[in-house]
Amino acid sequence: MNERLPFMKRITCGMLILFAASFCVAETEAELRQRVEDYYKGYAKTLADEDMDAAFTFYSKDFSFVFAGPSLNLIKKQMDGLFKGFDDIRAEYDLQSNERIGDTIHVRMHAVVKGRAAGGEGDSQSELKTLEEQSFLEILIEEDGRLKSRTAAVVDDDGYKNMQGQTYKNQITGCSFTAPEDWIVIPTNFPKMLEAVLLLAPDLSSACFYGYLEIPYQAGAKEAYEGDDDVTRRLAKDSYYEFEQGPMTVAGYEAYGGLSKFIIPEDDRDRQRRRVYLTAGGLMHVLMFDAIPSANWPKVEPGFQSILDSFSLDDEKTKDAAQRARAEHATGEIVEGIYTNEKAGCQIAAPEGWTLESSNLGSGDIFTVIMHPPNSKSLARVMAWDFTHPATMDQLLDGQIKGLEAIAKDVVSEPSATIQVGSFEGRSAVQTFTLDGLGTCKRRTVLFVANDVLYLFLCDAIPPEEYNTLEPGFDEIVNSFTIN
Repeated sequence: MNERLPFMKRITCGMLILFAASFCVAETEAELRQRVEDYYKGYAKTLADEDMDAAFTFYSKDFSFVFAGPSLNLIKKQMDGLFKGFDDIRAEYDLQSNERIGDTIHVRMHAVVKGRAAGGEGDSQSELKTLEEQSFLEILIEEDGRLKSRTAAVVDDDGYKNMQGQTYKNQITGCSFTAPEDWIVIPTNFPKMLEAVLLLAPDLSSACFYGYLEIPYQAGAKEAYEGDDDVTRRLAKDSYYEFEQGPMTVAGYEAYGGLSKFIIPEDDRDRQRRRVYLTAGGLMHVLMFDAIPSANWPKVEPGFQSILDSFSLDDEKTKDAAQRARAEHATGEIVEGIYTNEKAGCQIAAPEGWTLESSNLGSGDIFTVIMHPPNSKSLARVMAWDFTHPATMDQLLDGQIKGLEAIAKDVVSEPSATIQVGSFEGRSAVQTFTLDGLGTCKRRTVLFVANDVLYLFLCDAIPPEEYNTLEPGFDEIVNSFTIN
């Protein structure tokens, strides 16, 4: 009996240790929740105080948004614009979950930022407006004895319906792929993409991006790659180096891809990127794999390859994938050549004989309408976004012009002009340019703001020689705009 006592004592001590440990874990989780809440309360205070120096003590020295989001340099510019443009800034965080995983803390939250237009006291602009509302996944780490943000990503909560463990499976398009076990899968929103997913590597900086969109301008995979490649070369300038490019096969479909290394100056993060474009069923599937920094490529490339190898398309669903995607994402109603959107309270009509389709360009888009003249590559697009920023029409148009000049070749811009669209005053400009994957185009841009909605008309003549013939139709589209 005495011989058994030491053994029983060990069991008893072991149970006591386990009990104590479980109690400590519960206590630590409660304390952690409080620390996370204090972190966001503190950060909200720096915004309310418009204290940029204090705000940036909440970021890790290695912070970056997942994949192509803003680095600290760009966040500083955005924050400076926020402080100059708005007063009474209020940030509210609804913490949905926080979980310690290894040395990191994963926080799911919904964030709302509100503010009053600077200098607007006494008029309608002084109303408190919602400037941003998004769900986020943020990964916090311990640095310098306190919590700091290491990386973050916008989350599309609805996108989790397509997740089955580490596998993304889209029932609309029939696309699926699987992430390695230790990677983080994040359904997200991304400009121009109907749906998007981020797959974050264990190094918390390298990532895979997947998204799909309706094929623009009937471009194929090679044209899309070349267009993206040309834009990236222009932005990266002398830092761009390409290892390879060429046709490939993915999931039994023809694709086009390449491998490059570059630095975007304002971002200042060097990366090695593999890009893969695949067209099927009227949709463009885009896969991008970024090692950040580029020296991490050997570590993360096996994970990238496993994702690409797992990529598949359901042949039956792929046949009418574009129609399926449009039915899922498009908004508004089309009756006898007139598009109506109840949310924006507006109507737009197509010229007689032109096709009219409702589409969507992804994140932040209220609607997109596309119109094609008969027997032509030319088209007119009308897009609308929620808009509460204090920018002037001249600033918005200048941004459009400079943005095009940054990515296109041989840009010739005619003088801009004021334009009246119904009871709203806007700005208009005409540019001729060449863009790989599209060709040479003559574009008329018209933009204006009505009831906190930004409307952008892009009327493209492809080739430019068609512009004079199509101009009356472009005018008719702009002049058809009405709002309730």
